[in-house]
Parts: sequence; structure tokens; C-alpha cells
Amino acid sequence: MGSLDDPSTARSFVTNLNCCHHVRPATAVKPEHQHVYCLTYRHVTCRIYQHDHEITLPSRQKQQGQQVQIALPVLLLCMIFILAAVILTSVTW
Repeated sequence: MGSLDDPSTARSFVTNLNCCHHVRPATAVKPEHQHVYCLTYRHVTCRIYQHDHEITLPSRQKQQGQQVQIALPVLLLCMIFILAAVILTSVTW
């Protein structure tokens, strides 16, 4: 369990940013699966974790809409910067 681009950066709470690195490609895992397996001592009983070779994460355990959920905070941050620029520009006039 780790970030999509950094397997060593793990979060100890359920989030769509947690990705399983026992599958290829690394994929976000459904919150329910994280809560029951990934973030508990039960991770060793996870069928995916038990595989000796790389597999594809079954669709029932994938977090759907992963790219949209990751892009949303970036979009929000960009909008905040644009709004701040507009406010600063209007104040300096």
C-alpha cells in the first residue's frame, strides 16, 4: 500500500490515494477493502497480497473513478490560485 507514484509513501487511513503495489499497474483500492484488509493486520490474508507473482487487481476491489478523484484537488488548487491572482490584481489597481 502506498501512493500511486511512490510505493514507500503510505497513508494509515482509508483514502483513494492508497494504491496496491502487489498488482500491475499499481491501482487504487476500494475503501471497504482497505478498511478490512490493507490497513489492518489482516492484510496477510488478502488474496492479492498472497500472490507470488504480479496480477491485475480484480475490478470488484478497484476504486472506480480514481483519476477524477485525484484530479479534483488539483483543479480546486488551481482555481484558488486564479481567484487569489484576480483579487490581488484588483486590490493593486
